[in-house]
Amino acid sequence: MGFALKLKEFLFADNEPEGIKNGEYEKKDSLLTQTELVFFNKLQKLYNKKYHLQAQISLRSVVNKTYYSKYINELFKDIDFGIFDKKTLKPLVLIELNDYTHNYNNRQERDAKVKDILYQCGIPFLTFYTDKPNKLTYLKEKINRELKKYKKGILTKNINKTKVYRHYEINDDTLPF
Repeated sequence: MGFALKLKEFLFADNEPEGIKNGEYEKKDSLLTQTELVFFNKLQKLYNKKYHLQAQISLRSVVNKTYYSKYINELFKDIDFGIFDKKTLKPLVLIELNDYTHNYNNRQERDAKVKDILYQCGIPFLTFYTDKPNKLTYLKEKINRELKKYKKGILTKNINKTKVYRHYEINDDTLPF
């Protein structure tokens, strides 16, 4: 009788894994915040026919670390949006939508690190701000400028207000614009 009682307790017990409290996790209502969703819908209006658009891109999914002197966890960061070649899924432009949390020192350090990594890889990176209207014409102008630079093989980075140009060899046949 003792074994049957223990078996019943085991089978009907609230078997939570150790270290996880009930209610500690919950499903999100959406992959994006409402503000991010509005922005993503604007990107879709502009680019969905010509490019593949993706939200919440892991830096590690678009960057390979070639020299392992430092921790790989610096690639465990997410970028809000990406515009990719529709056929090859090659990253063309990555986009961050900054709200007030990006004013915190730790976020600014994180953003600077992401920007530097993407620059080293030759991936254009744009930042937009939630406290700005981000009208379609403005988004299109800014994003198209980066797409054209990428097509020409020229990426720029401002260092101490001085533009530094970096040239890349890119085959125009592989780009869809």
